[in-house]
Amino acid sequence: VGGGVGVGGERGREREKKKETKKGRLFLRMGSFGARILCCQSLILMLGTVIQASEGVTVTAHVGDTITLDCPVRLHANPTVVGWNTEIGKLETLAGINVLTGITTNVNVTEYEGRIVMSKNYSLTISDISIKDERKFNCFVLYGIVLEENPVTVRVFKIPSAVHLTQTMSFLNEGKMQQVGTCTVNGSFPQANITWQMNNENIKIDDPAVAIDQQNANDQNGYFITDSTLKYLSKRDEQEISFKCIVHYFESPTKKAKKVSKTAHVKIHYNTSKIMLKVSPEKAIREGDKVTLSCSGDGYPVPELFTFKKNGELQTSGKTELILNSVNRNDTGEYECSMNSDPSLKDAKNITVHYVDLTISPSGLIKKKLGENITVNCKADASGTVSIVLKKKDIEFLFPYTVDSLEFKNSGIYTCQAKIGELPGVKIKQTMELQVEGEPHIIRLTKKVLDDSKQITCAVEGFPRPSIKWNVNGTIQVDKAKNITVHKLTFKPLENMTVSCTAQNSYGQDEKDLNVTSMKYKEDDNDKNLEKEIPDNKDKAEKSNKQAMVIVGVIVGLVIAAVITGVAYWFCKKRASKTNESGTAEEIKKIHTDDNNHTPGAVAI
Repeated sequence: VGGGVGVGGERGREREKKKETKKGRLFLRMGSFGARILCCQSLILMLGTVIQASEGVTVTAHVGDTITLDCPVRLHANPTVVGWNTEIGKLETLAGINVLTGITTNVNVTEYEGRIVMSKNYSLTISDISIKDERKFNCFVLYGIVLEENPVTVRVFKIPSAVHLTQTMSFLNEGKMQQVGTCTVNGSFPQANITWQMNNENIKIDDPAVAIDQQNANDQNGYFITDSTLKYLSKRDEQEISFKCIVHYFESPTKKAKKVSKTAHVKIHYNTSKIMLKVSPEKAIREGDKVTLSCSGDGYPVPELFTFKKNGELQTSGKTELILNSVNRNDTGEYECSMNSDPSLKDAKNITVHYVDLTISPSGLIKKKLGENITVNCKADASGTVSIVLKKKDIEFLFPYTVDSLEFKNSGIYTCQAKIGELPGVKIKQTMELQVEGEPHIIRLTKKVLDDSKQITCAVEGFPRPSIKWNVNGTIQVDKAKNITVHKLTFKPLENMTVSCTAQNSYGQDEKDLNVTSMKYKEDDNDKNLEKEIPDNKDKAEKSNKQAMVIVGVIVGLVIAAVITGVAYWFCKKRASKTNESGTAEEIKKIHTDDNNHTPGAVAI
């Protein structure tokens, strides 16, 4: 029995070994007609094998990459067969290794021919990855009767090409839903998504002014082609807007990326609804000015053809401006401009050309004789409220201005000045020059004592300007004002004498005498014809300052003397006090000495 058992045990082990070998052959056997390795679950179940599947992992790749899929084999569990399969219409075995014999077999699957290699560490390397490789690969390991499956999911990504914004419009018409452009991106996997921005702000797809149509297709390689077309309902006040599209895609399951198109700038065209007429200058237009009338509209493109009229009469057409050079009062009126394409759109402005017709009478150069009369008057005709002033230099006169008996002082330039209330800062002037003529008149004859000479001054008024003569010789200085001539004669009188000043013109002459004393004598201070020296304010101030300094000096000296006297007194008093104190101390010392010389019990009487 024991031998039978022994023989039976040996035979059992033999049968198990043949069974394992048979399983290996079933998994790795390849027929002469090119049959693939058998690895179907039904056959495994027929053999009584238990299947165990793990959760699996995911591997990411880009088109063209080479990837390696690892298979977790537990070598201590004595695996017999390791292989890889995938679903290509049906379950296809790609490669396998018979662990017992060490033989590796790569199955001829057309789609992976020349692209897969199974390594001795049981990993599967796939080269030149394409999007068709995005599937689940299974690594199966046979441990005895247990078949363990380890799924590996491959995710393939393809970065798209550059994004293109095409079919863009150069302008959009206000109030119409129109196509802005089409954004296209090619060669993406998985499918890309396109969004739009307007003026750098994201466009909301639920915006009623926006319509977005996105279409997707695949090229011959299976990559996605994505087109997005944007339509937009523009508004009048936008004038110009910018658009661009953004492509969003995945570089990996967890990493997003984007590409941005160029920016398209689009003008908004809108109809003209209002015409504006501008006048330059706007106000204070006066005769002789240049006036420009400019017409414009609020539409885009900006209208450039207008018709100009004055009081209903055509002035010009087909222009944006009407220029009036050197306007006059006849250019006053209502000016209108209208758009050639729509005459109902128009604007008008009233223009007033201001003017002042100012006269002064009499005018020009007026010659009058001394004692005659004259009347000066101003008149104005103006386009607005006018104010008139008659002036001679800075003196204003009421007009008409009448002088019954003219004097030389009445000579000069008289000015009529007019201002229009509507033209601030603008003044119109007319002038008249009055010239009063008559025989000369000596208005002043005086004398003045200098350091070593005397000066006689003779002031004469008269017109024509008179000649002046003296009866003595000396140095003469001449000063001329409007109607006054001043002669200054400087000389040294050696004796008392009478000096004569004679003035003469075509109307007559005048003569005056002045008594002058010799240089040896002093002039009478009470002589009304003597010019007295008027002290200069500066000299007065200097003199006052000197007096003030003297007074301050005296006061400071007295204060210093008082201080010195006080200090001396205090010092003397202090010294006397010290002497008294010294005497008293000596007396006290003497008393104490006497006390010490007494015997005990003695009483001093």
